[in-house]
Amino acid sequence: MGVISCSCNGSSMALIAWVNVNKGKALLLLHNGERIGDGYESGEFDIYPNGSLLINNVTASHESVYRVSTAISISSFRISKNICVQTTVKPAITIPVIEECSNTYGTTCVKSITDSVEVNCFVRDSRPAVKLSWTIRTHGGDHISPSNYMNLQLIRNITSHVTATFSFGESSVLSLLVCRANSVPLNLVEEENDFLVEKEIDYTSLANPIRINLKIHSPMNLSCADLGFNIVVWKWSPQQDAFGTLYVSIFHKDNHTKISNKEYKLEDEGSLSLQNTLVEHEGLYACVYDNGVSGGIVLYDVLVMVYPTAVFLVIDGCNHQQYCVLEKQPQDVLTCSVLGIRPKVALEWRAFREETSIDFTTSITVTQMGDLYDISLTVNFDFTLTIQNKFTVECRAVGENAELFSLSTKVDLLFPNVLPTEQRSYTSTIIIIAVLATMIINITAAVVVVCRIKEKAERFIEHLKEKYDVFYDSVQPIPYITDRMYCVDKYLYRFACGLKNIAGEKIIQYLQQKKESEKFAILCMLEQEDKTDRFIKTVSELVSSEETYIRREDSKLLQRSTLLILDVASKNQIPISHLYLLWSFSGFDDKDIRLESGLSLSSLTSVEKISINKGRQNQEFTEEDMIGLLNYGIKSPKFKYLVLHNCELPSSIKPDIIPEEARSRNIKGPVHIFNIIHSFILKQNVSLYFSLCNKGWPDDIQTISEMCSDVLIIDRDTSESVHWSVIEFLVEASNHDII
Repeated sequence: MGVISCSCNGSSMALIAWVNVNKGKALLLLHNGERIGDGYESGEFDIYPNGSLLINNVTASHESVYRVSTAISISSFRISKNICVQTTVKPAITIPVIEECSNTYGTTCVKSITDSVEVNCFVRDSRPAVKLSWTIRTHGGDHISPSNYMNLQLIRNITSHVTATFSFGESSVLSLLVCRANSVPLNLVEEENDFLVEKEIDYTSLANPIRINLKIHSPMNLSCADLGFNIVVWKWSPQQDAFGTLYVSIFHKDNHTKISNKEYKLEDEGSLSLQNTLVEHEGLYACVYDNGVSGGIVLYDVLVMVYPTAVFLVIDGCNHQQYCVLEKQPQDVLTCSVLGIRPKVALEWRAFREETSIDFTTSITVTQMGDLYDISLTVNFDFTLTIQNKFTVECRAVGENAELFSLSTKVDLLFPNVLPTEQRSYTSTIIIIAVLATMIINITAAVVVVCRIKEKAERFIEHLKEKYDVFYDSVQPIPYITDRMYCVDKYLYRFACGLKNIAGEKIIQYLQQKKESEKFAILCMLEQEDKTDRFIKTVSELVSSEETYIRREDSKLLQRSTLLILDVASKNQIPISHLYLLWSFSGFDDKDIRLESGLSLSSLTSVEKISINKGRQNQEFTEEDMIGLLNYGIKSPKFKYLVLHNCELPSSIKPDIIPEEARSRNIKGPVHIFNIIHSFILKQNVSLYFSLCNKGWPDDIQTISEMCSDVLIIDRDTSESVHWSVIEFLVEASNHDII
């Protein structure tokens, strides 16, 4: 149904007549309220009281020129005007249709091509025709592409068609083509449809993958190039399969269209993020970007890591709570395993010392349990020609993934049935007797000269060594005879600690009184049964009285033992008075402190003070490192001090990122830092401490005195904020009469 308006006051007219001018045919007449005429009588037309012509069923045949004539009376002058009528047909698909569209992401068509492509766009079965054109959209605006337009009338309706040929430029990898409908009458169709053309290329041949190692369940964030692009396509290839599309993002001038994958998130700057990374997310990720003129590719190789169930290599026959010594035959078997690891690693048995000659026959077993691997390495060895009764061997992870885990376990092999030659036995017996005699003489002399307070402890150690003589030759080999005094002490203490808890307790008390013997005390504790009252008491005496050191030169065994003792103290809320990381700090693994040995120091809920000596070289702490250390410390309600040595600090920290709990608890920070870089770094410490406090200098004479012990310089190369911080510090020192 359609209405042709008369634009006349029909109620005051005595006569209204409608005529089809093209056909020269009168349609109907309204005279004094009565309708007459062929058009009315056939039901094709009708007339409203106001004079407008009603077409009951509009078809293309009604396109014509109509004349309406009006008069006040039959005899009066008639007024006529012509009206051109054009019919419209809305197409079934109200958006320009792109014929070459092979994949659709949201409303965006995507097609991959190798060279060039002919693109066709249609609007079918519309009336009137829709003028179409092709344009290329770039970050600088739209550019019209040469194209051919035509329309084809089929019976009553019209099909509009535009075609163009597109090929990529030399440096372009993506192009956004737009089929535009120009001057659309009565909003018959939407104005445009996007068509994204992608160059078909081998991504790995154009870009070297950037290796990203992520722990399972950790967040992932992959950045793309910052080139003012207007098109970003993220693709993913799991397990070297064909690349599939994750995201198509088109940045328009007025809006930002993102065709998304629900699991991932595309950030505004074009980076791809994932909150919970799982094994199934491994693979190659390609960011393909273009601004309409030039583009490129960034390629990532994402590997998801799962740490093994036990953080060490498991040796059959060892309980791994103490250093392992196994009795073996000269021809025997060793088995080393790692359980629940990803990615898989290769294992290797070897003699710990290069001069040791050993023949291994290897058999490896790899079992995949879902996404994880159980790896076992069994070797048959042959020591039949040896004249020694003890060797040290090592099982370690090797290969391309070995550096991710740093797995290594050493074990001593004892051969009780292997006897040296008579000459060597005779010589060794003489040396052993001489060394033992010397030790007895030294111990006896020491007992005489020491004070009565130490007499009881010395007599205990002397009797213990006499008891240990029986076992010594099965533990310590002849080649170490030049270092025998040290080795006897070390193995003697551990032997005694594991022999009886009361003996271990006295050994630890004795070791704590000797300089440089805290290492033996820690190792001795681990020979005792855990969770006893004596054990907890001994832990408290070790960590609460003075510094607990983790040194870079400490063995991995000693470091792991220290971490276990700290963990026991934390779980039992035993105060850890002072934890000192001496050149062993490396960085952070998520929320844990990472040591240079590869071990991780988990959160301690009872630590009071943390000192860190970053390294022998002047290494720079970032703002993130400082906040990370504060966040690590405030997990302990007892945490009060953070002390840094030999560390170059950031000039300031933004107050809004400092943890509120650190401020409210008045944690003291970099004011306690002593630097070998002198004045420049010292100025940074003053400024940085002021940033951390955020409320002026505290009334702490000791900390101010420590800062005044070095040179303070104000020069023109530093910022104004540093100048003000140093000045405020000097005023505070003056108020306390500190020189």
